[in-house]
Amino acid sequence: MESDFKKIGFTDLITSYLGVRSLTAVYSYSDIIKTIFYIHAIGGDVLDDVKILQEQLKDHPDMAVCSADTIEYVTQELKQSSRLVVTDKKVTHTINEHAGFNQLLTAMCKRS
Repeated sequence: MESDFKKIGFTDLITSYLGVRSLTAVYSYSDIIKTIFYIHAIGGDVLDDVKILQEQLKDHPDMAVCSADTIEYVTQELKQSSRLVVTDKKVTHTINEHAGFNQLLTAMCKRS
């Protein structure tokens, strides 16, 4: 799977839409997104399932698997301001869109 990510330029694609994290950051945005993807690929449905992934990939030379705390921290880092939208039927929704993520998803679909 890692070679497939390299073929489509996964890391560069994510960086182009989400930017670069701080120089002191251990994990890039692509590391975080790959970790979330791999959690789901092994049948995980909560962030704590990353512990299984960490155990399975601890000796893998190309995989940077972060902790659940890091994933939560980074998602807060990427969080945008929320806005309220009221429908015609007076139902209120809280929307938190990230334009970079929306564009990234489309670009990933096109590239893969």
